[in-house]
Amino acid sequence: MKFDQTGIIADDLYVVGNATVPVYLMDGPVPVLFDAGLTALGLMYEADIKKILGNRAPGYLFLTHSHFDHIGAAAHLKAVYPTMNIAGSERTQHILHSDMAIHLIRDLNQEARESLEGLGGISTCKDPFEPFYLDLKLKGGETIDLDSDCHIKVMNTPGHTWDFMSYWVPEKKILIASEAVGCDDGAGYIFTEFLVDYNAYVRSPEWSRSIGGRHPLPGTQACLYRPGCPRPYAFIP
Repeated sequence: MKFDQTGIIADDLYVVGNATVPVYLMDGPVPVLFDAGLTALGLMYEADIKKILGNRAPGYLFLTHSHFDHIGAAAHLKAVYPTMNIAGSERTQHILHSDMAIHLIRDLNQEARESLEGLGGISTCKDPFEPFYLDLKLKGGETIDLDSDCHIKVMNTPGHTWDFMSYWVPEKKILIASEAVGCDDGAGYIFTEFLVDYNAYVRSPEWSRSIGGRHPLPGTQACLYRPGCPRPYAFIP
């Protein structure tokens, strides 16, 4: 299943902001966000989240990995929702302590903003990327209890990056796995995008099948401003 617009996907799961570089919102007694897209789209993410949640705040923002187009608006969303816990891998926190990494992430988000503005019709935030800290440092195998009826299982899924985490919600059969389960080349073909470890990467489809993920949904494009850039996936039943 592919989508080209924001809105509800299924079972209280939404894509917000921009369908090309989305943030996922899973509503419930404790709403949660998955990934934080581009810095330039922070106001769009905020507006869509508020349309859905009203005055309620997300309890968590779960990050899959530290690439610029997955963490760009994290600091903005934390400023809007200061009680929200940002969660990611310990490796992600280590990367966020690196001045060199922060400069690169800021530069790439700036280039993405300029590219978006060149397309026209997209309202962008001109604030630069700001570093942030994780409130929760996660390890594979952990389970986060949102409430008595909803849990998030954390999976360590390196291959695309060393710090990659995927998130499985068994009660809703939702898997947020992004590039860990393949990318769309734009013509309907799925290809691997391993950047650090091929053997670790190719194991991802095995566990995705074993937990019952079936329908792929495109997520954040890895490089929005490059022609032919790939799309990662989430899975729902």
